[in-house]
Amino acid sequence: MRTIFDPTTGADVSSTVRSFLQSGGTLVSSYLYSFACFNFWDDNPFGNYASFCFTDAEVSLYLKYAQLTPNGASQLGCWGGSPATLYPTGLTFIADRITHDKLSYGIGFEDKPVEITWAMDASRLYSAAMYNTSLSAPYYSAISNASYPVGLTLKQALVMGVFTEAPFWIHSALFTDFPRLGGEFLGTALMFRGFIRKTTSTQSVLKISLASLMDVFQSIQVPTQTLTPNNR
Repeated sequence: MRTIFDPTTGADVSSTVRSFLQSGGTLVSSYLYSFACFNFWDDNPFGNYASFCFTDAEVSLYLKYAQLTPNGASQLGCWGGSPATLYPTGLTFIADRITHDKLSYGIGFEDKPVEITWAMDASRLYSAAMYNTSLSAPYYSAISNASYPVGLTLKQALVMGVFTEAPFWIHSALFTDFPRLGGEFLGTALMFRGFIRKTTSTQSVLKISLASLMDVFQSIQVPTQTLTPNNR
């Protein structure tokens, strides 16, 4: 069973979820999708990052903590200030029509890519979470602020390859019932961690191909043994 972390405190709640299941409870799950990049569309002299966060849940979800690395839950927040600083504001994952193909796993250095299918709304401004130090509050900035091309959309930027190699995370969000019915948000589990490899577009959907972290070993020869000038 994967480690499950409380979205508010970051505590390990795996045993609580296990007890809920063993007592006959049934979980309702959704997925969280997020990626981060350098903010290239605003005046950004201090190198702040922007976070794009979405979910396939029926409502938007707010999280303070989630697992981003192998070292447990991380504080989520927005970047801003001079120097660039992560403010512990938490992040809101916006509900949208986004899904992915089956997740599969292997051992060793085997790469298990994932494909995201996103039915983006052409009339909607997809914004990234940032932090305004003057107002001491988070805000959302759309990449349409870019000076060129005028009116740049997130879909156009993805297809242009602007976000290639950007880190990408997929989490599973677990509830005791559907959120609209008052289900309790039990926690999240990290399901995939990798980066954007390529993006293709059709008239109706955007497809994002993700490579796992193991992809780096596909182009690097790993020796079976290393010879050194000392005793073996």
